Amino acid sequence: MRELDKLRQAADYSSCDRTGLAGWLTDLMPELRRYTYQMLKAGVTVPLLPQLSNSHLMRDCRINNGVHRLLISQAAKRNCKVLSLKHKSILRLIFVNILICGTF
Repeated sequence: MRELDKLRQAADYSSCDRTGLAGWLTDLMPELRRYTYQMLKAGVTVPLLPQLSNSHLMRDCRINNGVHRLLISQAAKRNCKVLSLKHKSILRLIFVNILICGTF
């Protein structure tokens, strides 16, 4: 199990992580990066983070550690304004791609 966590932390999510979730989790606490795949699979994006409940993090994202859920939830709500500014350019690119290509 420990090896799997190491692989999850070292993985390159850039091809499927359009909003920088892996980087956000790593900035919060490097150990939290291991949840990136599960969160992306559940449809989580950085702009969506402030709206996620403890229940979403536990059931949909399969984050069993209550302290980790609390850290993610509090940081997302506390940094809501910072998140929107930091990822504004990424979101703009996604919006332009949707307008032009119909997808991102």
